[in-house]
Amino acid sequence: MVDALAHQSIIEALKIAKANGATIFTVPHESPIHIARKLGHLRSRFKHALIVADGIYSMTGKFHPLDKYYEIAKKFDAILYIDDAHGFGVIGEGGRGIANHFNLNWENLLYVGSLSKALSSLGGFIAGNKEIIDYIKMTAPTFIFSGPLPLPNLAAALAAIDILDSAEGKQSLEKLWHNTKNVSQMLEKIGYQTNKGMTPIVSVYLGKIEKAVALTKACYEKGIFVNITANPAVPKNKNGIRISVNSVHDENDLKLLENVFSSLYRTVI
Repeated sequence: MVDALAHQSIIEALKIAKANGATIFTVPHESPIHIARKLGHLRSRFKHALIVADGIYSMTGKFHPLDKYYEIAKKFDAILYIDDAHGFGVIGEGGRGIANHFNLNWENLLYVGSLSKALSSLGGFIAGNKEIIDYIKMTAPTFIFSGPLPLPNLAAALAAIDILDSAEGKQSLEKLWHNTKNVSQMLEKIGYQTNKGMTPIVSVYLGKIEKAVALTKACYEKGIFVNITANPAVPKNKNGIRISVNSVHDENDLKLLENVFSSLYRTVI
């Protein structure tokens, strides 16, 4: 059972799973009701079941009510699989991720995180209860036949985790969320529609792709880099841009952002 807007890495993994006999069902984005209905109708036909979803969606900066997903997984004896590449190191207590944010336990959870986003390193990890992890170690070709990560990358990731656990890390996360809130509120005040600062990926919804292209180009010319978010990565009516906020942006950076987006609101939008 996979969310309709799952990341492409999940889609590619599903192709492999399907080739090995798995049956894939796609459900509407952010719809625990559809998941519960599907599992209610189909669960008895299958020995195992997974609910697959991103933690934080990279294009929209939003996340699911994953606590509801987890309760559905428990009810139907399924596993909730979360790809939290954009949540680990950012959300949750001390950046411990979306599962921590929703206070999920490991009974019916398979959690995948990245070392290449917030930790600025390379590679990733998978976590779950001991039985599942032992099974993956013994059966996953990508684990059995791949080499270890380079030691400098592991050292960099461990150093980043140590920073997250320190007073410096706490201050950095507080600054990150302070900046996120300010950017989102500033854009909304100007007149833009955003994802309300749910995460430091601040999405600005523009509708038409032509507006997103024009705004991206205009921002770049004024010294601000933003990414286009376009269909099919997002719904057609949600074409727009995303702004990646971080903790080292200072008041001058935010003021520049405000001035640029204010000046462009009527001319581009």
